[in-house]
Amino acid sequence: MNKTQETEQCICCGGTETSTVYKFSDLPEYKQIGESKDIVQCEECSLMYCYPRNTGESMLDIYESNYWQEYQTQVGEPEIDERTGEFERISDERISYIQEFASHGKLLDVGCCRGFLVNSARKEGFEAYGIDLNQKDIDDGIRDYMINIKKCFLEDYSEYEFDVITSFNVLEHVSDPLKMLLEKKKRLKKSGLIVVGTHDVECKNHKEEKENWKHIIPNEHLYFFSISTLRKLGEKAGLKMIYFNKPIENGIVAYFESL
Repeated sequence: MNKTQETEQCICCGGTETSTVYKFSDLPEYKQIGESKDIVQCEECSLMYCYPRNTGESMLDIYESNYWQEYQTQVGEPEIDERTGEFERISDERISYIQEFASHGKLLDVGCCRGFLVNSARKEGFEAYGIDLNQKDIDDGIRDYMINIKKCFLEDYSEYEFDVITSFNVLEHVSDPLKMLLEKKKRLKKSGLIVVGTHDVECKNHKEEKENWKHIIPNEHLYFFSISTLRKLGEKAGLKMIYFNKPIENGIVAYFESL
């Protein structure tokens, strides 16, 4: 790894020294989308992230327009209409895990897409809401499930006092994950639960596949968390990780409560 020095502090530990893990120019061509960003690792806490960092949200135009319809197929994933049954099944499974900690109450899913998780939560008796950036996905979800979802950034969302706030495959996309956790915490009841699902950079698949690992795509994925760095980020936001699991090899699901 090539040593680099950066003036920005690590969002987890405040460290300033990094090593380059993957150079943008060395990645497979189909992963070289958008601005040239290398992937670096904090020398102190091992958080991996894209550098230079974004001052605003990356790929916002794609998230608001054709992320599931075109972009995902460009990087080798099936189109969303082919995955509806899969997402419904996964959402039911996620709610069953959440019910071990919170069996009912008011739930918000951040980055809800068509509201698969919102629908699963509602079926289990939660008062369920969702927000996303893609109006077409929201319209399709309302049509298919008749649920309470809307287009909105979390910082602009006016509902508070949630028992559970979830996000799956979202935190790694945002320019400031710490800010997102703090925004969730502001909307959480004192005894509430925050559930975060993201990729596990320490998983076996990444160790074996390295730059060919499906989630190593700069600009789409801005941060690459491990259990350790996700715990540290939560602590910085005033949250305690009370549990985590790995439903699949590639992922982590972390459960937080306020400190």
